[in-house]
Amino acid sequence: MEIYQYLNSGKLLRDQFFEKKQNSPSFSIRAWAKVLGLSSHGPLQQILAGKRVLPKKYLPAIKKSLNLNQKQLDYLGILIDFEKSKSEEEKSIYLEKLKKLRPKNDDVH
Repeated sequence: MEIYQYLNSGKLLRDQFFEKKQNSPSFSIRAWAKVLGLSSHGPLQQILAGKRVLPKKYLPAIKKSLNLNQKQLDYLGILIDFEKSKSEEEKSIYLEKLKKLRPKNDDVH
């Protein structure tokens, strides 16, 4: 998984969901929500639809579910901060942090 190519956590999770679904057709949003420790699948559905940003409290479960290393998890955490930023100055700060974590030859798409 090329997590460093993403600037949207919802798109990242959506792509991962479809990959999981492709590998296991019985895999569902409800099943993944349960694995992540969500009380219902609704919030995950909103996250995958881009209507909500992933709460950072679910990062440990995401790390385990997607088999992320610590650097990838750090990237995802900063990506969430970037998405929640209110000002252009804040966005700029988080974008710089994301760039520093990205491997040298990894372009954003």
